[in-house]
Amino acid sequence: MSIYDDLFEIQSNLKVDKDVDNVFGKFKYFTLKDVLSKFKALEITKQKKLTISFRDDVIQIGTRFYVDETITLRNGDGETIQHSIKIREPKCKPKMDESQTTGSAITYARKYGLAGLFAIDADDKDDPDSQDPTAEAKPAAKPVKQIF
Repeated sequence: MSIYDDLFEIQSNLKVDKDVDNVFGKFKYFTLKDVLSKFKALEITKQKKLTISFRDDVIQIGTRFYVDETITLRNGDGETIQHSIKIREPKCKPKMDESQTTGSAITYARKYGLAGLFAIDADDKDDPDSQDPTAEAKPAAKPVKQIF
């Protein structure tokens, strides 16, 4: 079996449920730990000696910083597949210093990088990314004044 066969097996069998509630945003989500735990529990992971490694690079594009995350899936034969994702760091997050902001962006990049590599479904009706963008927006509380 090749690394592509291994990846097919993972994508066919890895199921990660959204079991964590975001009370503020009113949606459910899964964590990086959830994905890694489910990956490690797969029988093929042990049989094929599959490992995951992460490379985190912080790059600047324009005036913003991005985490350039590269995820490598390696089997026991040394074959690899890599998947990359770039996630923009927020300008600031209340109650976080700069290193914590970078750390949270890295965690986010790893989570969504693994979701992309492993083809984890994200079609949950509670997922904010799956909400209907054509739905009628609520009117603003106060009308906006135009200045000419």
